[in-house]
Amino acid sequence: PGARQPKHEGCYLFFDYNECVFIRSGKLTGDGVAERLKQHKTASKAEIASSQFYDLYPSENTARSEKRDKRGFFDDLLAVFAAGFDPNCDVAKSIRTWIRPRNCFAR
Repeated sequence: PGARQPKHEGCYLFFDYNECVFIRSGKLTGDGVAERLKQHKTASKAEIASSQFYDLYPSENTARSEKRDKRGFFDDLLAVFAAGFDPNCDVAKSIRTWIRPRNCFAR
């Protein structure tokens, strides 16, 4: 996701081919899907994992890739854009106006 609609917002999933399951979901607003996936990739390469997700799925290009208890490599996960929208379209603008007082999807 992100190649054709890098600024889209919505929900994304990571699929693990080894386990044949979706292993993580996330939502994004603001910078768009391309930027959020780039942040995930950078975090997977960190020397110290910032969450269990990156501990279980480190990048192949890190010392953590040698860990025995990893489930796979971040680089092998498939990112899927489950639900997305252009934040500048008329429908998104009207929804954002309606839900802003309720603090949903707040930026």
